[in-house]
Amino acid sequence: EYISVADAVRYGNVNTASDGGVVLLDSEAYVCFEDVDFNGGINQLELYFGSDRYIKGEDVARVVIGDSPDGNDRMEIPFSTDASGLYQLDYCSVDIGERSGVHNIYVSVPTQNAFPRIYGVMLSDNAKEVTHDYKDIKAIDYNAMHKLGTDGVLYTKVEGDYIRNTYPGTMLVFKNVTLAENVNGLAILIGQDPAYNDRKIKIRIDSPTAEPVSVYPVTATGWFDKTIKYQSLDTAITAGTYDIYVEFTGHGTSNLFSFGFLPSIPTE
Repeated sequence: EYISVADAVRYGNVNTASDGGVVLLDSEAYVCFEDVDFNGGINQLELYFGSDRYIKGEDVARVVIGDSPDGNDRMEIPFSTDASGLYQLDYCSVDIGERSGVHNIYVSVPTQNAFPRIYGVMLSDNAKEVTHDYKDIKAIDYNAMHKLGTDGVLYTKVEGDYIRNTYPGTMLVFKNVTLAENVNGLAILIGQDPAYNDRKIKIRIDSPTAEPVSVYPVTATGWFDKTIKYQSLDTAITAGTYDIYVEFTGHGTSNLFSFGFLPSIPTE
């Protein structure tokens, strides 16, 4: 689950940017994500940040896992981004080995060439085998948050049995989804912000940059009323095992409950 920097404790010379990101203004400043449950088998840490796209690889984040920001269990992650916008949200990841238990995560920036902004962290298990029912994939069972929409830095989160406030730019990945048959239809259980009708959900297979097999236009569902929607895929998918990338674009927010693949969409 994504942990926003809004929930972290701040120490030293720290500033908060207008978009909610935290700027560490000197090498002594840091933020602490307290009592993070590694939940067994965690091996990947993702750091969400925004940086000056013209200054690449010059700053690094120092991440320490343990009881002190001066601990020896530390790693450095370069702030390298291909983002097109200034301080546009991006993320970098590091293999932290297999971990479990409850630990603090300390993040500092030893150098300040571009004053990168820290937005949050996320733990994942890239090797975890998760069985998804391809006809009913629960949103909260995502394996990783590949990208997080800028406004989602503060507001996108798991709530009960759904993901609340999927802001534009958010991309979720569901790994090892086995389709037991060829599919040509999509079902989505969603609640949509009634103020916007230009939202789209793009479904990609095996790559976050692949051509979408479906671009689903989301229309308002009342006041975020949970509604099931159907659409034929733009490109049929043959039976097999895939990583599924789900991206949200447009304006406004959606609450995603689940989605699934069908041989064909139901006829009315």
